[in-house]
Amino acid sequence: PDQALGAARRILLHSDEPHIMADAFAPVLLASSSRPLQTRQATQTTAPPESSVEIDFSFHLPLPQLSFGFYGRRREYRAIRDGLLQKNYRAIVVHGIGGIGKTALISHAATRLRPHFSGIYAFDCTGGALAPETILLELHRYLERQGVTALEKLLHQSTPPGELAGFIAQVLSQRPILIIFDNFEAHLERTDGDRHQIADEDLRIFIRTLVKTTAQATRFLFTSRYLFDLDAKRIGTVLELPLHDLSRPEALGLMQKLPNLSSASYPDKLRAFETFGGHPFALVTLDRHCGHRSLSEVLKNAAKVHAELREFLAIELSYANLSNPSRRLLNRLAVFRQPVLINAAQWVMGKNAKITIDFVKRLDREKMPDKMQRMNDSELLKLFQEQMPQPRRPGNIDRNVTELIAWGLVAPIKVEGDVTALGVHSLTRHFCRDKLKPGIWKKHLRDAAAYYTYNSKFLKPDDKTPALVWAEVEAFELLFEAQDFQKAVWLLTDLATLLIRWGFDRYLEALYRRVAPKLNGRHQAIALGNLAVLLQKRCDYQTAIAEYRKLQEIFKKLGDSSNVATNMSNIAAILRERGDYQAALSEFEKSKKISEHLGDRPSIARCLYGIGIVHQELGDYKAALAQFQESLTICKELSDRAGMAKSLHQIGNVLFLCGERDCALAHYQHSIKIKKDLGDRTGVANSLHQIAMIHEDRGAYEAALARCEESMQVFEEVGARDALARSHALIARLLTQTRRYSKALDHLILVLHLFAELQSPYVQDAIDYLKNLRKNWDADKFDKAWKDKTGEELPDFLGHQQNK
Repeated sequence: PDQALGAARRILLHSDEPHIMADAFAPVLLASSSRPLQTRQATQTTAPPESSVEIDFSFHLPLPQLSFGFYGRRREYRAIRDGLLQKNYRAIVVHGIGGIGKTALISHAATRLRPHFSGIYAFDCTGGALAPETILLELHRYLERQGVTALEKLLHQSTPPGELAGFIAQVLSQRPILIIFDNFEAHLERTDGDRHQIADEDLRIFIRTLVKTTAQATRFLFTSRYLFDLDAKRIGTVLELPLHDLSRPEALGLMQKLPNLSSASYPDKLRAFETFGGHPFALVTLDRHCGHRSLSEVLKNAAKVHAELREFLAIELSYANLSNPSRRLLNRLAVFRQPVLINAAQWVMGKNAKITIDFVKRLDREKMPDKMQRMNDSELLKLFQEQMPQPRRPGNIDRNVTELIAWGLVAPIKVEGDVTALGVHSLTRHFCRDKLKPGIWKKHLRDAAAYYTYNSKFLKPDDKTPALVWAEVEAFELLFEAQDFQKAVWLLTDLATLLIRWGFDRYLEALYRRVAPKLNGRHQAIALGNLAVLLQKRCDYQTAIAEYRKLQEIFKKLGDSSNVATNMSNIAAILRERGDYQAALSEFEKSKKISEHLGDRPSIARCLYGIGIVHQELGDYKAALAQFQESLTICKELSDRAGMAKSLHQIGNVLFLCGERDCALAHYQHSIKIKKDLGDRTGVANSLHQIAMIHEDRGAYEAALARCEESMQVFEEVGARDALARSHALIARLLTQTRRYSKALDHLILVLHLFAELQSPYVQDAIDYLKNLRKNWDADKFDKAWKDKTGEELPDFLGHQQNK
């Protein structure tokens, strides 16, 4: 039942329909307890007798057991379970670098799979005394204790290994046993090719024949540091399961179970993960070192622990046995911080190819920025040659990849049996970094970063997929490690628009704070300026204005008029938010004048948009509409869809204020369509808020509430506090109109606090809303509800003195 239930849940989880996927979690109670399946519960009249201690001779697992319990590896355990019980694999080879947790995994798997087999028997192969005769003898003694003596006839006979394996397979095919060969690398040798095989010919013939001829019942598990050829590719039912480092959640969970690391602080545990990765033996070794010292002290002298780990893992030995091309490939792959596709390996080993005019003619010009679309082929070729990473001709690296996998220095990721990606263990990465000179390591880091940015170098932001964006974020990390901070900040600036649009503001802010201290001059100014934009978005206006003023002086000294104009626009936007409209208008006009002088049309469109909002706030709707229309025209010419969406939204606002509800709704819906295509959740929420106001105006209060609550949820998720306050205010107004006064008060209390924290000019509006609610509701009920909800007496500005 458990097996069937597990298979059913996986089918549900992989469905394309969301409601069917959700059903995958429904049977969890039935899987964890049989009680819900029982119709009645048997009564127990007498206490159960004490169970006597017994020996189970069918369970022989003489492998090291973890004192702290097994943790993680759920995906790998499921692969073993499903491979043995459902997919009918005859054998599974678990391979990976030393200490990665192979023995712990198969011990855990054997214990959990015990009910599906009549017995478990494990051979610890570290002793080196493994031969067909010893395997026969041990299996005979094991089965004899269970009353099976069929193998006795084969003892002390001079039977060829292949024939002997065939006879044993007849017995094993009649009795389901899980046979484990642990640490099998002790019996391997390197072949003339790039893999390993069983060194002793008799043992090789015996093991291959045993696996090949045991068609049913018994199954085999092998663990080895090195991947080896088990079945000579003749039966095709052997699963090769590589083990990677533990993920960060798994590694932190393991630290929490270890006796010394469990008491360490969370930041120190993160530092330990960054230093040693998710290698289980490394974490256990680190825990041992923390027996007499704190984790922070051990991390200060991490080189000592690294040296101990390398000696145990024999990385030096494996590295020395590699061929020169494979060693070069490993050095280049080691710079990647996460598993990469095979074409990354082809990239880093490929030869430089010259960019020709034919390459330019094959490109899709429509996806390029307008400036590049207007270039002829020769101009575009020159631009590519100056700025684009040099393309590569991929070489044939299949043999080198196979060799690295065979030595356990990289972990393959397979899809339908084919290796599609490669991962380098964190300890191997640190070993390669220490082996290479710093200059060569940094060169390899830049090369890897170029791989991530090559396909998106000249794409418009709106044409970038999430996969390309996160690949460029990884390129930032590689450039940061290479200390190429200037390229890193330019890359981050290119990514900012999409990361902000998708709600990753705080993550972007953290990246800017990391890179800004490493820069100076103009590049530092750019980083700090982008950081100020994020502060402005978070409504930290005072800090943002101070940063913009500093940056303005820096750019003036550098003679960078474009960025001077941009800073003026940003300051103007903050002044407008704080209600200083005349000062804001003055700053926008100055910025627009500089942009017109420079011919910077995108900046002109932004200024027109800002000026339009100021006019709208001042009630000059005709002037506001003219500014928004002009901004929309420029955005259309520039194919700036994000700018078009913003202008359409503001035109809808003006039309709404002028009483043209249907035209306003059409503009909002057009704006929402563009924003959804761009993934601009905040922009969609803003338009939904305005549509809610149209529903309110028409008396459709429930529809208005639905739209408003939908937009409010997005504002909460992205941290847009000013917009969140406006959503609460509108919901309060709608609740007041439908006589749900108590709920309306809840929202208005939040509005008052939010506007006060933001130093918003709309604080007085919140007070007026509260006064209006007190007037429409019963004053005594309002006063009592205020005290119950806030724990404070009614403030004077809401009429407390007048009550007295």
